[in-house]
Amino acid sequence: MGKFLNGFYETFANPGLAIIAEKLGIKFDFLVEAGCHDGSDTLKFLENTKVELIFAFEPDRTAAQVAQTNFAKFPDRVRFKQIALLDAPGWAGIYSPTGVEGDGSTIFRNLTENEVASIGTKSSTPVSTLDLEIETSLSKGALWLDVEGAAHLVISGGARTLQKIQICQIEVDMHPTSKQRQANYFKVHEQMKNHGFLIYCAPLHPGYFGDTIYIRCKSFNLKTCIRAKSLGSLMKLLHGYVYPNIGKPV
Repeated sequence: MGKFLNGFYETFANPGLAIIAEKLGIKFDFLVEAGCHDGSDTLKFLENTKVELIFAFEPDRTAAQVAQTNFAKFPDRVRFKQIALLDAPGWAGIYSPTGVEGDGSTIFRNLTENEVASIGTKSSTPVSTLDLEIETSLSKGALWLDVEGAAHLVISGGARTLQKIQICQIEVDMHPTSKQRQANYFKVHEQMKNHGFLIYCAPLHPGYFGDTIYIRCKSFNLKTCIRAKSLGSLMKLLHGYVYPNIGKPV
């Protein structure tokens, strides 16, 4: 039974944005990566694809310093900013559940003007949006969100940019893990449907979070459209009803 379940989960799991794009023949000339951490995944993407331009964002200061160094060898292909992307410009506070800056678990939230005045800008990070950061002249792109539970907010700030996106990899939370990190999969799923995307890969296993792949509807044939509809229904059944009722994830 275990082998069958693992095979079932693996059928719909995400092998990576670049792999899926190549498999389905999806072309893009720029990538937006929000939550690039130290840039190690970005470097692999640069080495294994011909993407011309990457917009990389990371709010954690410790990780951003390493990323800045890693990206120095690609000045023409990577545009990096140490900021957070959310649904509106402003400032955000940074919180690490482990207490260790730069370990990849950083959570950030919008701050009010009074909160910024209270803690000072040295203890917070600037916030922008996808639509403010990505040039309108660009055409076909990919989106990669690894923003520790804030994906729905990033999407809310990128309506115009999403019109240019062909494929998205989004880390989503299926179940809450803390007050700071709540379930957001169903919210993200509805947002992406409204922007003209269908789901192609998703974490069906009984975990707290995982990566999804969304592809613009026009990229789908009948076979992949049936897969998308089936996968969406399975996610709703398993994470909406089955797992909560049997006490999973554990």
